[in-house]
Amino acid sequence: VAAGDVVTARENLALLLDRFAQDQAPAAALIQPLGEEQSRDWLIAFPEDGRLQGVEGHSREGRHRLCGIYVFRPEAVEYLRDNPGFMTQVPVGGMPPMEAEIAQSLQMMIDEGQPVLAVETVGYHTDLDKPWHIIEANWQVIRAMSAGLEENIIPASSRIHDGAEIEGRLVLGENTTIGNRVMIKGDLWLGEGASVTNGAILEGPVVVGPEVKIRDYCQIGGQSSLGAQGVYGHGAEFSGVALERVYCYHYCEVWGVAGQAVDFGAATVCGNLRFDDGETVWRVKGRPEIPRHAANAAYFGDFCRTGVNAIIMPGRRIGVYSCVGPGVILYEDVPDRQLVMAKQGLIKQPWGPERYGW
Repeated sequence: VAAGDVVTARENLALLLDRFAQDQAPAAALIQPLGEEQSRDWLIAFPEDGRLQGVEGHSREGRHRLCGIYVFRPEAVEYLRDNPGFMTQVPVGGMPPMEAEIAQSLQMMIDEGQPVLAVETVGYHTDLDKPWHIIEANWQVIRAMSAGLEENIIPASSRIHDGAEIEGRLVLGENTTIGNRVMIKGDLWLGEGASVTNGAILEGPVVVGPEVKIRDYCQIGGQSSLGAQGVYGHGAEFSGVALERVYCYHYCEVWGVAGQAVDFGAATVCGNLRFDDGETVWRVKGRPEIPRHAANAAYFGDFCRTGVNAIIMPGRRIGVYSCVGPGVILYEDVPDRQLVMAKQGLIKQPWGPERYGW
């Protein structure tokens, strides 16, 4: 059983299944050291000698969290069936929401003396619970892809210009193009039919989807992922994660996450350095949080648009189907389906040749 919002390394799954096959325990759970994370943000596991001794929802203590990946034998089904529908194993005053958690079934098994394996991760693992987790997971996956890359893969149908400067390994799809004056400063995965031409700079490692066009002296930051059929060019800069059909052109500067078919107006700029050199404090369901990664990145929902010269301040979120108009300096998040326009004051007065002595 795996939660649908986790990104985990294959070796984690392999180890979990191997341990489960060797042991006769009715259940096993993948766990991960908290590191810099706070225990009150997670479902906490208390392991000892490879077994779970207990779990607690958003505990005030603990060093490991449950990863949302479990394996069960048929004898564990009754505990899943008898789940009370919410997490009762919480600290005093913990206020659990009314939604079922598999962790509570694990605690029920432990309370009745059933052994539950605790298998610690050996590779990356990220829960995609918050917007910044998208960037974190992307970094982890691309780093792992680079670490496992052993050789170039260059099909006969791809074209690489002699004038391109390449300082990394290439994994190219069919009918791809790397043109003149291009600089690639790391590993590159280039999807089928994609092209990188006319002075584009890829800091690498970078993953590019099918039929993407990167051209005209634009710059793509390292550890970025670009979805299919996007267009990036004419001096634009993009770093982060973009889904399919994103349009980033004409001197844009964007760091963050862009949803499907986001249209960046010319010279849209995302600020990512604050005057206090600090990190943006987010509010998630009213609770203040400071992300460990990408707190100052910008996040654009599917199908949103920006106008010419829009300025997005650090850590802002723009909802799906929303527009940020030309010249707007955006200090606040924008909900879904909203248009934000600047209201300017105009000074009007007569003018003509007489102003020049005629």
